[in-house]
Amino acid sequence: MAAPTSPLPAGAMASAREAPKKQESTGLRQAEGEARETVLAGARPGRVGPKRGARKRPYPHEGDVREAVVEALGRVLRPDDLPDAVRGVLEERGFYAGLVTDRRVWRAYEELVRAGRIPDVLGVVPDLGGEPEGG
Repeated sequence: MAAPTSPLPAGAMASAREAPKKQESTGLRQAEGEARETVLAGARPGRVGPKRGARKRPYPHEGDVREAVVEALGRVLRPDDLPDAVRGVLEERGFYAGLVTDRRVWRAYEELVRAGRIPDVLGVVPDLGGEPEGG
């Protein structure tokens, strides 16, 4: 049997077979890049990490939360608004307040009231006299 003939020389035949593979791999890289862009574009706002060189905001310590409670009391009229007001004060001061819980805010408020540093203007701290209720 005769070998199939080609209008191209034997060496050119091998390079012609490799050329489409290079184009396919380049196309694959482009498709992967587009997929990454699509994933990043679809990400929720605020969930992408900091840019290079950008520093993370510090997490507030207990003293920072207490100071924010004292400052936020001037802005709050109802007890339900205190935790959000404290988080707002912390954000204004440059802290990351996303993980500051309501319970942590109320604990700081109660400690300040019991220590006598602030009055119980919201009227939420029970048992200020030290006597147990109901007994």
